[in-house]
Amino acid sequence: MPSEERLVIEWMEHFGWRTGDPFVCLLVRDSTYLTSHLPDYNWDYHSYRDSDIQSYVKAVDYLTSQNVFVFRMGRKMAFPMNFSHPKFVDYAFRVDKSDFLDVWLFANCSLCISTGSGPDMVSNVFCRPILSLNFLPLQDLWSWSNALHYPKILRWKRCGELLSLSEYLTNSYHRTSEYKDAGIIVNDLTENQILDSVKESWERLTGYWNSTSEEKECDERFKEILKAHSSFRNFHGFVHPESRLATTFLKFSGRSFLT
Repeated sequence: MPSEERLVIEWMEHFGWRTGDPFVCLLVRDSTYLTSHLPDYNWDYHSYRDSDIQSYVKAVDYLTSQNVFVFRMGRKMAFPMNFSHPKFVDYAFRVDKSDFLDVWLFANCSLCISTGSGPDMVSNVFCRPILSLNFLPLQDLWSWSNALHYPKILRWKRCGELLSLSEYLTNSYHRTSEYKDAGIIVNDLTENQILDSVKESWERLTGYWNSTSEEKECDERFKEILKAHSSFRNFHGFVHPESRLATTFLKFSGRSFLT
């Protein structure tokens, strides 16, 4: 074993982890890193990407109850997670975090849960399963990877109705103001929606998830709509067989979402 990796293993063992134990990387974006790194620039234009770390507590509690270690990632974050458990490490607030540890954790995790902020690409490069939560735009989904997706909830301001899948793809904006100008309300996922999606992702990974025939049909319909959309050729071109929208998201959205 290379000396650097041996040091990481020893560091992990400090928390009670042993080789072979499952662990999850949790990366929840907020604006702190950019506002501290480049304070003279106004980063509010993509505030729609931020999420509240406290809304993930139920999901982390579930994972630790499954004997899964959870490492909350991030170089500079606004707040520690208000959660304590022997298998939870708020790595983002540890003084001994390092670039090497960042890469090793993302490259070797059992699952990377991310709102989409860049470092999660390490997990993608090393073919680790991804759960993409509270992210936008949907057009940027990880179609090429083993990735489960549950985006933020979009509603039309004029009527309160959810956008359809086609409308999600068409209204794929990268500025907060663009959603407002289009008359779209952006809602973060609730803690229960996050919990349900994490349960689904973990059950899929561990072989306990059983899809019904209707759920499989919905998955195929999602891929049909994605491939037929005008953005598909430029942004995708290939869809991994394990890339899909979370069944929990499709159930929440209703049958009209895929029409």
